[in-house]
Amino acid sequence: MSVPSGVRLDFVVVNNNCTDDTDSVIEEFRTRLPLHRLFEGRAGVASSRNAALAWATADYLAFIDDDALVDESWLVEFTAAARAFPNAAAFGGVIEPWFPEPVDPDLLEAFRWLKVGFCGLDHGRPPGLLPDDLIIHGPNMAYRMAALKGLRFHTALGGTPTSTMGGDERELLNRLRAQGGTVVWWPGMVVRHYVMPARTTLGYCLKFSRDKGLEWALTEPAPTGPILFGAPRWLWRRWVTAYLRYLVTRVTPGLRGDSRILMSGRAEAESSKRVRALTWRKEFSFVGGMIRGHRQLRRQREIPGREADPSYLAH
Repeated sequence: MSVPSGVRLDFVVVNNNCTDDTDSVIEEFRTRLPLHRLFEGRAGVASSRNAALAWATADYLAFIDDDALVDESWLVEFTAAARAFPNAAAFGGVIEPWFPEPVDPDLLEAFRWLKVGFCGLDHGRPPGLLPDDLIIHGPNMAYRMAALKGLRFHTALGGTPTSTMGGDERELLNRLRAQGGTVVWWPGMVVRHYVMPARTTLGYCLKFSRDKGLEWALTEPAPTGPILFGAPRWLWRRWVTAYLRYLVTRVTPGLRGDSRILMSGRAEAESSKRVRALTWRKEFSFVGGMIRGHRQLRRQREIPGREADPSYLAH
């Protein structure tokens, strides 16, 4: 990676209670890089990011994932972005999916998250300020420390050893923008995100869909209406409908030209029968995650005094 002149660079690696050889790898590179090791025992990507934020004293802190490969000019581009927008609060760039092995094309068509490597991102925009409805992602994002004003990632969101749920980056961006911070899109900042073959299976895709539904329920406002078994009644209807359509689609060809906007994405009837069945199965998992999230929130509200405590999401 090229380092621009006049830039002082430090690397920090957060050992998030790892059980592998993370520390020995860090030691191997200590003599070759300005490398610092932090330990964070609370498992979760948000806790790890907060540990780095608490440690950093630099003007900017940039994040990449442990499974991301940066372009050689990435730091040069980020430096150019920071100099072009010195008052911006956050910066982000392109994330390209990197599949080491061929992936089932039906899964790619049915699961839009898999198609982009779960966190792929390319807004197709020139460099400049991002509208408030567009975001940046964890494998390729940076923050001006002074602009954060003490903000931290919500530890009830983000991935953990048992959950693929995200949302911590979006939630932080919402609060950052609410206090007047601006976000810059810089397409010259490019990383490739490695997608392990174990994440290209139907089982993983369904789990990811369920966790995205949970994330949606916890972070996005949605109409509630009458409640049934702790969740909005309309959600139960959509859940049952998705499952029935999955069963029907498995045995019938469906009508050509019929398309629907699902809560988990668009489904096209021109696709093969298997793809349509997988799409409705995805919808069933996604809505099931939403139901779980609403029930979780409702249980919290039934505990006096806990509704003001943001840590409730973790329970």
